[in-house]
Amino acid sequence: MAKIGVRLPLDPAREARFELSRGIRARMLEIPVESSANLLPGAIDIRLAELQSYDGNTTLLEQVIIIGLAKSVDARKVFELGTFDGRTSANLAANLPTDAEVLTIDLPAAAANAAKFKISKHDMTMVLKERSGTRLAASTRVTQLLGDTATFDFSPWSGTCDLVFIDAGHEYDYVKNDSEVAMRLLKAGGVCLWHDYGAWIGVTKALNDLYLMDGRFRTIRHVEGTTICYMRKQSVP
Repeated sequence: MAKIGVRLPLDPAREARFELSRGIRARMLEIPVESSANLLPGAIDIRLAELQSYDGNTTLLEQVIIIGLAKSVDARKVFELGTFDGRTSANLAANLPTDAEVLTIDLPAAAANAAKFKISKHDMTMVLKERSGTRLAASTRVTQLLGDTATFDFSPWSGTCDLVFIDAGHEYDYVKNDSEVAMRLLKAGGVCLWHDYGAWIGVTKALNDLYLMDGRFRTIRHVEGTTICYMRKQSVP
C-alpha cells in the first residue's frame, strides 16, 4: 500500500473551467474555501484500485480527499448516493477496514422516466447505461442498491453512517433532497461530501442556499482545487 501525501498539485485548468463550465461564474461560489492540506494535514496510506477517470468521475485529488476523510473518521459505514460506474465505492472499500460496510444507490435506467424530480439531459446520459457499478465486479464488500433517492426508503440506515457521499442527480431539487437524506443517515460527527460544486449549476445553487439559509449547513467548506464540498454533522440538528 503506497503512502500518498495530500499535498498533491492543484489543477489550475480545472479551476479556470469553473467560470466556463455550464454557465457558472466565480461570484456564484458562496461557500468558503479550505485547502486540502489543512483538511488532511499529514500523509495517509491509500490504495487506489481504480485510477482511470471518465466523464462523471471524480479527479485523483478528489478521490484522495474522499478516502482521506473516510479514514480520518474511522468510517465503518459509508453510503454513496449515485453509484455511476462504482469507482468511488470500489476505492472506499479498498481502503477501509474489513469490517466496514459500503453501500451505494443508483437510479436504474428503467426507472429514469418515473423519477420524482427533473433529470437533466447530461445526467440522463449517465443514467441510461447498461448497468450500474461496472467497476465493482471484483468487489465483494460493496452493497449495491437500486432506486430513486427521492423516494427510496433509507430508514433502515437512519443515524448509522459515518460518511455520506452525494453524487447522484445534479439538478437543484435532487441536491436538496439528497442533502436531507444525508442528514438523516449520518451519525453526529459524521462527514457529508458533495461532488460537482462549481461545475453544475444545480449543485452550486443548492449548496449555496443550504449554506446561506439553513443553519445545519453553515460549516460546509469547498475544498480548494476540487469540486468537493464537505461538512461534519453537528451533534445538535
